[in-house]
Amino acid sequence: MGNRDLSTSRQLAGAVRKQALSTTTRRWTTAGTMVAMLVAVIFVPAMGLALMGTAFAVWWFAVAIMMIFGGLVGGVIGLNKTNKNLHKRKSGKTFVDGRD
Repeated sequence: MGNRDLSTSRQLAGAVRKQALSTTTRRWTTAGTMVAMLVAVIFVPAMGLALMGTAFAVWWFAVAIMMIFGGLVGGVIGLNKTNKNLHKRKSGKTFVDGRD
């Protein structure tokens, strides 16, 4: 049973990785989400203790908000890079091999 579960989780992880890294926009969105999550997990609990004098009971909520914000920022960066690439391709200034 354990091997079957491990195989299923590897397949799921592979599918998520393939989906998340398939385009420039998705790569930047994923990167923005991961960076925001890392920053929030490191700094939010400490700031909650410093600001309130007690544990910040819903610090996970702040982490979720930061992850959403990071994903949005990453998505905007990815869209800008994709649009620049499309404009270059449309103007014919540079050869682009079709990979995004």
